[in-house]
Amino acid sequence: MVGFKVVSTSGTGTPTGPVTVTSDTGRACSASVAAGSCTITFVAPGTKILTAKYPSDVNFASSISAPVTEDVSAKCPTKAVLQSTPNPSTQGNPVAFTVTVTSDFAVCGTPSGDVTLAEHIGQQTMPLGHGTLDANGAIVFSVNSLSVGTHLIDSTYGGDNTHQGATSNAVNQGVN
Repeated sequence: MVGFKVVSTSGTGTPTGPVTVTSDTGRACSASVAAGSCTITFVAPGTKILTAKYPSDVNFASSISAPVTEDVSAKCPTKAVLQSTPNPSTQGNPVAFTVTVTSDFAVCGTPSGDVTLAEHIGQQTMPLGHGTLDANGAIVFSVNSLSVGTHLIDSTYGGDNTHQGATSNAVNQGVN
């Protein structure tokens, strides 16, 4: 998110209308002066140069800000999704917990690295499995040790050289 503030140099009144923030990569975002921020999503890490442009309104002339330098994180954001099959299951029979990790940006490639599957019991976390994503960014854990009842299960992706880590959604796994 990029924050901005448009102020009058005459000291009277408040400018209105849109502001457009543009980076040296060509990416841009726009929002109203009142909003005070907009979001630019960068697909590659590094130093970016940002400028803001105010086009004008009835009372105020257009202006362009001085360039501002911003360092962007070196890792692409990821999302981890956990699914279980079957749900509910039968005690002693295996449950397939599938974790798929993706990035919203194709330029980032497919996530790789390790995933941990865990059950949450009150304040305790019990590991159920640990493994490495396949070439498609997925892994399947087969678990047959769950007792009768409902189990709160999630997974954690540790990230890699290009991708940020992520925690999946939680699944309430029923066991009969």
